[in-house]
Amino acid sequence: MARSLRYCGGYVSREFQQRASPAVPYRPRRASEHPLYALVLNHHETFQASYEELYAGRYGEWRPHVGDTLQRFLDCGVLANGFLRVRCANCHHEVLVPWSCKRVSFCPSCAQRRALEFGDFVDGEVLEQVPYRHIVWTIPRMLRPIFLRERTLLRKLSACAWKSVLQGLRTALGESTAVPGAVLALATAGDLLNAHCHIHGLVSAGAWVGFGVQARFLPWPEALTQERLEDLFRRLVLRMLVRRERLAESTADRLLEWRHSGFNIFLGLPVEPWETASRRRIARYILKSPLSLERLHYDETSCRVTYGSKKRGHERSMSALDFLAELTVHVLSRGQHQALYYGRCSNRSRGMRCHEQQATEPPLDRGETEDSDIDCNPTFTQRRRAFRLRWATLLQRVWGVDVMACPRCASRMTVVAGISDLHVVERILRHLGLFDQPRAPNVHDCPSPPALVDGQTLLMFAPRPGRTPPSSSTQTWTELPAPTECPTESADPRLNDEWPVDPPFDDD
Repeated sequence: MARSLRYCGGYVSREFQQRASPAVPYRPRRASEHPLYALVLNHHETFQASYEELYAGRYGEWRPHVGDTLQRFLDCGVLANGFLRVRCANCHHEVLVPWSCKRVSFCPSCAQRRALEFGDFVDGEVLEQVPYRHIVWTIPRMLRPIFLRERTLLRKLSACAWKSVLQGLRTALGESTAVPGAVLALATAGDLLNAHCHIHGLVSAGAWVGFGVQARFLPWPEALTQERLEDLFRRLVLRMLVRRERLAESTADRLLEWRHSGFNIFLGLPVEPWETASRRRIARYILKSPLSLERLHYDETSCRVTYGSKKRGHERSMSALDFLAELTVHVLSRGQHQALYYGRCSNRSRGMRCHEQQATEPPLDRGETEDSDIDCNPTFTQRRRAFRLRWATLLQRVWGVDVMACPRCASRMTVVAGISDLHVVERILRHLGLFDQPRAPNVHDCPSPPALVDGQTLLMFAPRPGRTPPSSSTQTWTELPAPTECPTESADPRLNDEWPVDPPFDDD
């Protein structure tokens, strides 16, 4: 567990909280107090058991990776699942840092950390010193269920977006060998978590003619307008769906004849090379989390979830099970990459330029450097790892607080150990007074009645796999009464395949 999980946030003992000065701005996050954590904890078992009956026809078959994501999310930021010990060598003050789940397509905290790392990596390693544009490719509502039910088509949709830019620039520039650079990100969520398949991209405002470092850059031509790029993208997507037998040719012909077919492209203004903050901001935006905790309201009494829109003032109200169904649609499948690199931004192109630079420049002698441990000629993988930020650096970037500075003596603290043994973890937390008992499920949840096995009633709540049940002296597991049935909005006419799965207002 210690190898597969990273750490985020931090917890300090109650003794230190009483001694600490009130001027200290840093406060550790408590993941178990968030409404999303309570919602998943109370309803994830019922949601998984009833998915095939209620939601399989609308969102496709159940993916086991979704269940694993929900389980890992419940372990994110909880001290009882393991932590790091960060100690000050001067005054021996300690801070406990819990593990994180790294489910970036579901956990907002882990997604924010990944977005910060991604922004630094794209700006420092991928993008070259030329202007870039933020481009968004959107498809009509009637085609979005096709991509949600068959996830492999999302990568094909990204390829169509790349081909539209590649062919458009080659035609407008009159250069058949011109190659632009693009970093594209798959997105399936709209402003209100509705199914809204689209592609975000950070694309070079022009193309290169030639190969390697000596290639010549040509700026974006005025002849390649938004309308021409949109028409090219529409034809590529429809041709791809017809070739894969996901769309009839007659339907594709009608979409080509419509004046407003639903295909749309947002073409942003060029961002100059010296605008580093803007390039990082766009890179973080295209990889942002689909969920915002600030707009989420969960009522445990009525089993209802309200999710609001930040821009238009609209909101959606649905049952907890329906909300989980809407949210888990946007969880990436196992092995699916959200960020894709094309052209001059691809791994192959960057590696070839790196080898070309190393061949032209003489390697440095290790004895000429002050530190003999420094690699004078780092590889591509080593440079990629150099952009991975520590949890303390991320907290300092977001909140402006240096958590590695000891609040008592202002010395630098270091990581001394990683604790993953649950028995040792419980002993340490009980000694510090930080051990929290596992929460019982919400009595208003709507599972099926308890089953009978050999005349014994099974408990509705049990420890997750790999956990040891608590002793009788600490906690007892009791049977819960069968709750009332919660509404599932099964009468919604949008459940039919002929209707889009979006709300009846404009998308973001």
